[in-house]
Amino acid sequence: ATRECWDRPALSDFRKSTITYRELAERVYTLDLIWKKAGLKPGDKIAINTKSCALGASVFMAAVSKGYVAVHLYNAFTPADTQRLVNHSDSKILYTEKRTFDEMNFDEMPQVLCVIDAGTGKVLASRNGVDQLYAQADALLAADFPAGMKPADFKVSDPDIDDVCAILYTSGSTGNPKGVMLTYRNYTANVQVIRPGFPFHPRENYLSLLPHAHSFGLTCDVVIPMTMGMHVTVLGIPPIPSNVQAAMQEVKPRIFYGVPLIFVKFAEYVLGDDIKSPEGKAKLSDYKHNPDFCKMLHDKLLAAMGGNIEVFATGGAAIPSEVESLLVYKLQLPFITGYGLTELAPIVSYGKLGKYIPKSCGEYLPEIMECKIDSPDPENIAGELLVKGDQVFKGYYKNPEATAQVLVDGWFHPGDMGTIDKDRNVFLLGR
Repeated sequence: ATRECWDRPALSDFRKSTITYRELAERVYTLDLIWKKAGLKPGDKIAINTKSCALGASVFMAAVSKGYVAVHLYNAFTPADTQRLVNHSDSKILYTEKRTFDEMNFDEMPQVLCVIDAGTGKVLASRNGVDQLYAQADALLAADFPAGMKPADFKVSDPDIDDVCAILYTSGSTGNPKGVMLTYRNYTANVQVIRPGFPFHPRENYLSLLPHAHSFGLTCDVVIPMTMGMHVTVLGIPPIPSNVQAAMQEVKPRIFYGVPLIFVKFAEYVLGDDIKSPEGKAKLSDYKHNPDFCKMLHDKLLAAMGGNIEVFATGGAAIPSEVESLLVYKLQLPFITGYGLTELAPIVSYGKLGKYIPKSCGEYLPEIMECKIDSPDPENIAGELLVKGDQVFKGYYKNPEATAQVLVDGWFHPGDMGTIDKDRNVFLLGR
């Protein structure tokens, strides 16, 4: 996609800067050059501890496309926890925010060669002259490509498909750190089964709302659209309804991925007076006899989202019954739910448009996995959901005890309880 979309926009921070796929390729090449000159080798760790942003996404792409391991640390972790996880992950390079680094102790991270401010790209601290390598970035690129980089010059590494390419930490301070090791196979499997089920179209616009430090956001908001050569705009500011609406109106995406709370807040923001007034409540309670009112709400909500939305997809938490009723049945929006986990990068199941089943998390995907319920009657008696397949992670980094507890004979035991019907629909009932 990078070579095919060379001069097209690749990544933007909403209402800020944009880089093209050519500029992304140049950044990937230059960072690889800097990291090699700093002594890094394939498999070494690059920590990314930022809010979702175009720079963080490009550093992730640089790391995984050149054989390093991208370590994503949620930027809500405390500086102390971030420092602890940087050390636990053996990261050699750290991208973070200055306000976070100001409360960290560089001397207590002896393996870290350089710390870069994700907001400005400036070096905050370094060892062994690595800061000079970053300062020479443009010169290093120009030395190798005096006439400028061309599409044919862009190459990626050729790792083993089962090599680890990313580590995502699921917790900060509680218990032993759980760094989820994800492989190229895990991401390939997710792209293989998610991309055909959603309207990802080459070279179109995509709006990234989800946190990239979470598996759902990283895979669906960064990896998949960029494999399609799409222009990904990262919201990068709080996803309050006014910000979401402004971005939707400008980007006009076809897909809206979000956690249930975003949908709830947005629907209330756009339709509040219509659905909360006594008259509106009465009409919605008898929605089958008020189709024109429901159609008006349907059109109003979609217009507020830019007018191009073809599917709303949610996961990460159970959707409240009243929201499900409003969006799916009363307004008849193109709404589906899914289920995933960090350890699966993240997909287990997702629904299909036109086949919404209440309380279902959609169908699991037999193309890449086996899925079963540990129960004598999987359709009617809840048991633990077990998953085996190409999307199952490699284990927790430097935590064999935790790994052994959840990976047994190739089956992943997430601890979620549920049932599966004869059509492969997954229903979760808790943990």
